[in-house]
Amino acid sequence: MKTLRMYCSIIFITIFSINAKIIETNNFEIISQYADKDTLVLFDIDNTLARPESELGSDEWFCYMIDQKIAHGYDKSSAMTAVLPLSYYALFNVPLVVTDLIVPVLLKNLTTRGIYTMGLTSRGPFLAERTYDQLINIDINFMMPPSATETALQLENPLLYKYAILFVGNNDKGDALLLFLDTIGYHPSSIIFIDDKMSHVQSVEKAAISRNINYIGIRYSGCDTYINHFDPAKADMQLHQLQQKNRKPAQQYKNSTPTNALSCWYYYLLLFLIASLVFVLLSQFFFKPHRKHRK
Repeated sequence: MKTLRMYCSIIFITIFSINAKIIETNNFEIISQYADKDTLVLFDIDNTLARPESELGSDEWFCYMIDQKIAHGYDKSSAMTAVLPLSYYALFNVPLVVTDLIVPVLLKNLTTRGIYTMGLTSRGPFLAERTYDQLINIDINFMMPPSATETALQLENPLLYKYAILFVGNNDKGDALLLFLDTIGYHPSSIIFIDDKMSHVQSVEKAAISRNINYIGIRYSGCDTYINHFDPAKADMQLHQLQQKNRKPAQQYKNSTPTNALSCWYYYLLLFLIASLVFVLLSQFFFKPHRKHRK
C-alpha cells in the first residue's frame, strides 16, 4: 500500500511539475513574453505565418477540395491523392503574403536573442523548395542549432527537415516533432507552438507532456475571417484564370509556328534567288569571251 502511494505521488509530482497551457489569440507579440534561450518556438506556416492573397492556393481551399472528393465517395487517402496535383499546381503559381507585418520582425528579434525557431507544417516533403522560396520572398527565416541538418525521416508517411522547417505531410505533428528531436539529439526545456488548427496545437501539447517539456500552445485566430468566409466559386474562377494565363502562350506559339516557319522559307528562298542573280551577272561580266578582230 505504501509503495502504491509513493508511486502515485511520483506520478502526481511529474504531471503537475510540467507547465502546459493553450492560449487563443491573434497577437504574435505574446510569444516574446514567454520565450527564452531554453525555448524552441515552432510556427505553422499556412494561415499562421503566411497565406495567399487569393482564395486559390489557401489552406481552406485545399480542405474544401478534400471534402468535395469525400462527398463524392472517396476515402480520405484517395481524396488526398486526387487533390494534391491541383494543389501543387496552385502553390507553384501563387505567392504568399505575411498574415501580420510583425512576423518578420518577431523572427529576427528571436534570432537576435539566441532563441531557436522552426517551421512545423503539414506541407509534404515535395513542397520543400517551393515553400522556402515563398518564405524567403516575404522575409521569413528560422534558426535552429547546428546539429539540425537536412534529414529525411519516416513515420506512417515520409517527412523531411530542411531549411529549418519540418515538412510533416500527413503525419501527426506531435509524433513527427518527437522523432525529429530524438534524431538530432536536441531536447528543449520548453516549447511554444503557434498554429491555426487546435488539433495540431493539442497534438504537440501531448508530445511535449510525454517528454516532460513545458509547453505553451497558441491557437492563432488571425486568419479565422478568411477561413470562415471562403468562397469556392471565387477560387474556381481564379483557378480558371490562372490556367488560361499559363496555357495561352503555348497556344499562341502553336498557332504561330507554321506561319513563322513558312516566312523563314520565303526568306531563304528570296536570298537564294538574289544570290543566284548576282552570281549570273558577275559571271557574265568577268567571264565574257573576247571576240577576235578581223583583219
